[in-house]
Amino acid sequence: MFAETVKKYPEKTALIYLGVKITFREVDAFSDRLANYILKYGLKKNDVVGLHLPNVPAHYLGVIAVQKAGCVSTGLSPLLTPTEMAHQLNDSGTKLIITADVLFDKIVEMADKTSFSTVVVSEIADFLCQRTDRLF
Repeated sequence: MFAETVKKYPEKTALIYLGVKITFREVDAFSDRLANYILKYGLKKNDVVGLHLPNVPAHYLGVIAVQKAGCVSTGLSPLLTPTEMAHQLNDSGTKLIITADVLFDKIVEMADKTSFSTVVVSEIADFLCQRTDRLF
């Protein structure tokens, strides 16, 4: 359904983040980049990606990218304690985590209690500048 929406409304606004408008075409392109990274990293169909993000564009891009890569996402609430997060990561078999710079310390705090091996860090300020070609 997302691909159909992009095709039908490529220049329509998909997200507004602190006044910055992001089109469906841009969401599609950014999520393609992230999906390609996920696949390049070596994840396979049905591997689990943890999304440890607040309500920022990277969260939406992450959901779409994980689906494009054929993987499964598990939401990791920023409110989880390190013990709760470690349990969820181990239980789900998460292999890669996408988090925000302001939440990275929580990942570090419980990393030795889990088996994931890669963390992708987005900045809360991503998308607030005109130059977004550096993303992913």
